Amino acid sequence: MAVVAPERRAWGATALLNVTHIDAPAPPGAAAGDLLVFVVNAGDPSATTVTAPGGVTEVMGRNAFGTRIGYIFATECTGPSQVVRFELSDPTPVHVATMAIRTTSDPAALTVGTIWERSGSSNQIKAPAVTVTEPGALVLGVLFEASNASEKETDVAWSGLDRWFFSRQTAGPETVAVHYVDNAAAGLTSEVNATYLNASSIGMGVQLIIPAAPGGATPPPSAAYAMISGQQHNALRIGGKTSDAPTVYAVARPVGGGAPVTTPPVVPAPSGWVSVKVTGLDAGRTYDVDLVSTGQVLATARGETFGLSPEPFKVVTGSCQANNSDPAVFDQMATDGAAFFHHQGDLHYRDTQDESTWRAGVDIAFSTPRMRSFIAGTPVYYRWDNHDWGGSVTYRDSPIGAIAPPAIRELFGNDFPHSKALYQSWTHRGIRFVDTDQWTLRDQAVTTPETDNLTGKSMWGAEQRAWFFQTLLDSTEPLIVWFSSFPLYSNLIGGGRWGNYRHEVSIIQAFFDEHPEIRSRLVAVGGDSHSVCADDGGNAMWGIPSLNASPFSQAGGLTSGVWNIANLDVDDSRGYYSRLSFDYTATDVEFTWEAVQDDGTVMADWTNAYPIDWSDEAPPFPDLTPEVTVWNGTTEREARITVWDGAAEVTVAAVESAP
Repeated sequence: MAVVAPERRAWGATALLNVTHIDAPAPPGAAAGDLLVFVVNAGDPSATTVTAPGGVTEVMGRNAFGTRIGYIFATECTGPSQVVRFELSDPTPVHVATMAIRTTSDPAALTVGTIWERSGSSNQIKAPAVTVTEPGALVLGVLFEASNASEKETDVAWSGLDRWFFSRQTAGPETVAVHYVDNAAAGLTSEVNATYLNASSIGMGVQLIIPAAPGGATPPPSAAYAMISGQQHNALRIGGKTSDAPTVYAVARPVGGGAPVTTPPVVPAPSGWVSVKVTGLDAGRTYDVDLVSTGQVLATARGETFGLSPEPFKVVTGSCQANNSDPAVFDQMATDGAAFFHHQGDLHYRDTQDESTWRAGVDIAFSTPRMRSFIAGTPVYYRWDNHDWGGSVTYRDSPIGAIAPPAIRELFGNDFPHSKALYQSWTHRGIRFVDTDQWTLRDQAVTTPETDNLTGKSMWGAEQRAWFFQTLLDSTEPLIVWFSSFPLYSNLIGGGRWGNYRHEVSIIQAFFDEHPEIRSRLVAVGGDSHSVCADDGGNAMWGIPSLNASPFSQAGGLTSGVWNIANLDVDDSRGYYSRLSFDYTATDVEFTWEAVQDDGTVMADWTNAYPIDWSDEAPPFPDLTPEVTVWNGTTEREARITVWDGAAEVTVAAVESAP
């Protein structure tokens, strides 16, 4: 039987501090029949050992290097939801990088080359060359590293085999890098030689050979995660990560009954990422949207189309999600029943310019159990910050600028007004939302010599800034919520924030000075600072209320500047987010911001009312007086029957009901 070269399919990682076991899930994109390879990099406090469960083969046994130990294990994947638990004999930090390989090779057939350990003081790690005896093998060069600083992918230069991925653990200093040769020829491979920016006394490298094997059956299509990744008044978009799906289509089923709407099939991107837009839906209605391939439902996501009537609703938002984490904050946010969730960046902390590593960061975050469950029931908006864009020193001409913008549209579609940036605006139930992109179009922030006051230097770019101004000028809504990413620091800090773009700050200041009627209707909601900090506009930039709660899972601290509502040093072990509540009275919309801890505790809050002018000939909303009541089995509830006439929502029926 003809043999087939092994195919690299996906990778993932998980890491914990001071534990006696760790659960390693199959990476997003893995399928039944794949070979799972686990690289374990752990501390060694007391001759520590790592034990795998039955059915998992120890490919490379315990190897101690300095104060760390390394293992390599392998097993056949039983399905996308498989989780393998490794037991550790002592509480210690541990980092597991997991690879999914399409091959029928038996784990026992894998061979390990010479193990290299760092000796003496050096900032290099090597994986010695190996000899491939039969052509068609997949060769993996694995580098284990630990240092006093948490290395980023961009901190490491390498030569020899191409790099597949660099897995960085933000909870500690351990990293795992894997290099590769696909379909290797018989003979000697190249040595992998990596130079780390931060010198370390602890490192190990080895090359692993996975031989060619007979081809296997194609697994059934699957999805690692799915979410509503776009909303309109008459449309929803479902996005997700698929595997082995030749085509997919979407079916939107109205919750509570009604005729489903089915789309034509589309072909997923080579990454497996896909988004499908379903049109022709009813405004303000909730749908379950199925992602379907070859007649099989791969995943279902629930979301509401944007509503037209002024009914109460909530929004949740925040940022800053450590690598390999599954924050409890997502379980808490799921209880809010929000109309949508806005992730304001740092979805991962890969700080990478490499496409494989960047995509894996997105996949790993969205597919963790808590987040996967949350986004399946709450529509998602996403816009990157520094760490998930490419790193704090990147800007519009950095390599990530050619990678991330087209890639993210594979999940979130092409409804953005710009071909690269992610800025956009939308309305829901009479509230205007504006999202700006602080990274895709920026000039370089930190320069030598310093250019913070340079005329023309821009964070947004002239096109986005003009769009922002025009969007605000065109807005007729009583309240505008701006997702600003950064807090609006009173002390105008730099470090990639607005303090590096002072000329543009003055342009924006002049706009708000000219249009105080816009400033009075605007609130800025952000994250980024790893803190809870809020100001009613008395101190914040441009005189705009600035309301911020983060992180989802990162270390926190007090924020610089002056904040007259709150400035809290958050608990490093907890997660935080902003909950926005909107309610209507006969005269205004009442807005409440709450900074919520992952156990539901409200840490800070602020409420303000925004008047609604009903004097126009065509008011934006119908009369709020209830004209219809219904009996729900316990009590009589107020209700209305209305239709949209193309210009406004109008009441078409009024009935009275009795028990």
